[in-house]
Amino acid sequence: MTQSSFVVFVDLVGYSLLPEQDQMSFFRLFQREAHHVLYDEIVSDECVLIPTGDGLIVGLNNQVESDRLRPLSVIVDISEWATRANRRMRISVHVGDVSIVNDLNRRKNMVGGAVNDGARMLTGAPEGAIILSREYVNRYLAPNRNAKVGNKLPLPSGGSVEIVDEDTIIDKHEERHEVFSVLLANEDATYGNREPISNKYLARIYASDYPKSENLKQHFFRLVANCKNLILVGTYHPNSPAILQNIREPLSERVSVSIHIASVALSGYLQEYFKVPDEYFNSETREDSLRGIRTWLDNRSDQGLIDLQLYEFEDFIPFGASLVDSDVPGQGFIHVSNYLPSVHPRDTPYIETEWRTSAVPPIYDFYLHYIKKLIRGHRRLDL
Repeated sequence: MTQSSFVVFVDLVGYSLLPEQDQMSFFRLFQREAHHVLYDEIVSDECVLIPTGDGLIVGLNNQVESDRLRPLSVIVDISEWATRANRRMRISVHVGDVSIVNDLNRRKNMVGGAVNDGARMLTGAPEGAIILSREYVNRYLAPNRNAKVGNKLPLPSGGSVEIVDEDTIIDKHEERHEVFSVLLANEDATYGNREPISNKYLARIYASDYPKSENLKQHFFRLVANCKNLILVGTYHPNSPAILQNIREPLSERVSVSIHIASVALSGYLQEYFKVPDEYFNSETREDSLRGIRTWLDNRSDQGLIDLQLYEFEDFIPFGASLVDSDVPGQGFIHVSNYLPSVHPRDTPYIETEWRTSAVPPIYDFYLHYIKKLIRGHRRLDL
């Protein structure tokens, strides 16, 4: 049976570090409190309780209008108990469809994406944090979408929910979870944590034996297809025409493309540095690339919407780079091939980092400014 449910995930902080006997004693107390808090739902068979070893997942049936703030009262009750017991926990609330099933022990259980999301939303949450999904907040606390950091959302009970942080959490499966960290005020007590959510981001480092070109085709080309800004930095750009072919056609809005290419004067230095055959770094390779780039533009039916700029550099840059929508939060992607002496560029190790969070990730910020600083002032080439 599938139904809409509120999923409350409680994670006991530091539980696994306790001695085994203390773990057993603490968990019994915690389960007793959860049973007390949820007694009415348990008696009426309107909830699902799943112990996780170091916490608890609570599924509350989302059928009655008056029950839609019930997850918050559950959080208050459990948080009050945790304060008295001098324990810390992280709590998340999500809403979505779940399937109610009988597990191997013939007990009621629930499965589904909403359950997984509730757990993964806690990635990066500090101790004591209360994390609410954007779906829950927008549907039940701020239907006019006024949930912004610093706002206090009043509750019918007289309490309030204060938004203290907003971010996009990336879990281990590279799925995105848009969440709010909140302070939950009830009478004279406040629960939650003002610390920001730890900034989660994607960064991959590949050695030469990784399937570099396949990975780029599957992910990078897909990003290029819908980009608004593309920067390509390299030596003689043998692959740039093939990259540009992936930009969607026809365009509905303007796209900016900047290509930075090495001067012919660097060909001798490049051949010595990489120890590759002469035909890879010579004027013919360079002209073939430039010809392919110009041909690509000439053959576009929407070339009036493409701002293509070519630049030339005469000082060796020790990397090749591709930046897709690099200044756009939630979309930015940077690929950097780190050139090594005597290693062919196609075999060099590389790094990918993406900006999918509300704050710029530190490693992304470093590469973004490093690359832009090195390419600043390059000489403009005529098309």
